[in-house]
Amino acid sequence: MDYLSADSHLLRDIVSKIYLNYIRRVARCCDFEVCGVVYNHNIKFLKNISNDPAFTYLTDPRDYFSIYNQITCAFHSHLASDLDLSGLDTQNIEETELSQLIYSVEGDRFLFYNYKLQKKFIFSL
Repeated sequence: MDYLSADSHLLRDIVSKIYLNYIRRVARCCDFEVCGVVYNHNIKFLKNISNDPAFTYLTDPRDYFSIYNQITCAFHSHLASDLDLSGLDTQNIEETELSQLIYSVEGDRFLFYNYKLQKKFIFSL
């Protein structure tokens, strides 16, 4: 696992620091895992339709189907656990072939899993 600066060019190419702060603020205000996608230098929050949204997230693919080819990565938060990919996170990565950005509310830091590089990066703002 590698540690990055929030100003790293790898991250700037994916999502701006403004959006990272926005994801962080929203996640810290919710009692459920927030989720969404980063596309064309924009973010789109998606409805978490999981049966247990405090511990897992699930989205309806119809909510992002029209922009799938423009998606840079998916994102979601972890409320109670620190950073690591859960079994469900790994399954979602394999099924969607999308990189993942995870924000840990408890740890107040991010994990970025780059699907193409098959590598994890951790950073804080």
